[in-house]
Amino acid sequence: MKGIIIGIIFSIIIGIGGPYGEFFIKGSSLCYNAIPIATVFPFFIIALLNILLEKLNKKLALNEKELLLVYCMGLVASFISTGGYTGSLLPLILTPFYYADPNNHWDILFQPNIKKFIIPQNIEKIKYFFEGLPGNEKIPFGDWIMPLIFWTIFLLIIFFLFLSLASLLSERWINEEKLVFPLCSVPLFLSSENYILFKNKIFWSGFLLVFIIHFLNGIANIFSIVSPIKLMYSVTIQKILVIPFFINFAMLGFAFLIPSNISFSLWFFFLLIQLQYYFFIKTGFDMPSLELWTSTGQTVLISYQQFGSLLVLGFILIYQTILWRIWHSIKIKNENHFRLFKNEVFIFLFSFFSLFFLFRAILGISFFLSLLILLFGLLIYISLAKIVASSGVTTAQTPLIPQTFFSSILPISFFAKNITGLSLSTLYIGETGTTMLNALIHSFKIYIEKNLNRKFYLVGIFLSVITSFLTSFLFIIFLSYKFGGLNLDNWIFIKAPQWPYKYFSEIVIFQPKMIKYKITFTLLGGIFMSFLIFMYNRFLWWPFNPIVFPISLTWPMRYQWFSIFIAWFVKTMVLKYGGNSLYKKLIPFFIGISLGELFSAGLWIIIDGLLKIQGHIIFYW
Repeated sequence: MKGIIIGIIFSIIIGIGGPYGEFFIKGSSLCYNAIPIATVFPFFIIALLNILLEKLNKKLALNEKELLLVYCMGLVASFISTGGYTGSLLPLILTPFYYADPNNHWDILFQPNIKKFIIPQNIEKIKYFFEGLPGNEKIPFGDWIMPLIFWTIFLLIIFFLFLSLASLLSERWINEEKLVFPLCSVPLFLSSENYILFKNKIFWSGFLLVFIIHFLNGIANIFSIVSPIKLMYSVTIQKILVIPFFINFAMLGFAFLIPSNISFSLWFFFLLIQLQYYFFIKTGFDMPSLELWTSTGQTVLISYQQFGSLLVLGFILIYQTILWRIWHSIKIKNENHFRLFKNEVFIFLFSFFSLFFLFRAILGISFFLSLLILLFGLLIYISLAKIVASSGVTTAQTPLIPQTFFSSILPISFFAKNITGLSLSTLYIGETGTTMLNALIHSFKIYIEKNLNRKFYLVGIFLSVITSFLTSFLFIIFLSYKFGGLNLDNWIFIKAPQWPYKYFSEIVIFQPKMIKYKITFTLLGGIFMSFLIFMYNRFLWWPFNPIVFPISLTWPMRYQWFSIFIAWFVKTMVLKYGGNSLYKKLIPFFIGISLGELFSAGLWIIIDGLLKIQGHIIFYW
């Protein structure tokens, strides 16, 4: 029970600290990544305090399993607090009312199609969410009671959908394929018995190296007389191609832990697709097009190419991990150890069709489109979770979302009457830098490896979902009405919530362009991915791991590829000249590098908050 109680407090802190740090301080991304600072930073402090408490009174200290339960609860809570759910939800449902004007006609296109009980009851006060309340007027928390109830139900359905899915995936990924799960190394090392990591001088040398660099840069951010240590460079080729060289210490540390063929493939595919982009621009082949939530940031056709490769990966993973197991009635060797529920398939199907019902009845999306978005959303989430579990990238995004793909290749008649629901459906599959499935599958890895108590684990993560959502929901409302959402985060309150409404309102008027090219490049991406998978599985000498190809030119990779290259090169030299023994000795150093960056980012959020400094970012992706 100690672990659950502290985990609840942990979730409350994340529910407040995440929005405060990201939206008000505008510092490092605390929650929007696969290994959230909002979880790692306080967990590191808890682990240190636990050592002290253990020396003073061992009965009051947390044991290893209780510590890890706290981490699992914090990991799930971090997904919810900002861009993963609550931070995206609140501006999204209010946008068609606040940003409506005579030019966009959103009052006709969207407002009549939104159910009244999913938005605040007093529509006239919506503007104060974005502009702040005048004078001493009280925050209208009462207007949000009905939306809170509905969106809590929506969240819980998503939670049980992905919890049962994580249980279905676990047997193959953890027991059979033995995926590395590099991001789990941090909590597992920090909570290990006898706290071996904290006694390791090599770990502290890596930690302090990064901590000192960011400390000096933090001082430089306060006092202009101090010169910062530059960590980002770029090379421009013929004013067309810009290749960034960013030293991401967190990614550098985790990349040292992953198999060399994966780290090699990550940076090689990034540069390969950069060359493809250069060729497209040089020859004038690519054309501008209106797209929603593309993550390549550069070219439309490459987005569809990468999405095609992601689809192939997703279909294979769904067959391998779910359909194959259900159809063949696979019996798990250690059923009690791996399965959270005896009837996990039933829970998965019940959650899926419950969400399908909400898409149809509440969001107003057609039967066909609801099914497509839900199924392809699951496909994307499974693929991204597998990529992160295999490669340890600190953030992974899909090149496209299903709403973009289908609205680009299907006739307008298929979605013209569904544009309101499709815009709202981006809450389910839109921002993919942080996902519920990724948080749950990593917490499940910890649950299995350390044989956590099943009852405490289930109760703990369920309470973390409820606690973090309620806390972040109320706190974001407070921040918005107090300071005005327009004065907070520009992306969350202005750009991101308008994007889907603008996209779907314009695509109905302007017929999607380049349809044949988009379909062609989607197929080409799928064919090339199939080729990579065939070669990887057939020939031992094949150097490229296909698992990471779909994310090779997504936006986070621009901040990650160079650090991955450094880690790959160092690891290759270490294994060649020092062997496996030297590699194992250096693992604590690289974990220290990762922790040094994540801890520094969290610490400077606090310092910047006390000094009222905004915009100091240490960790991006």
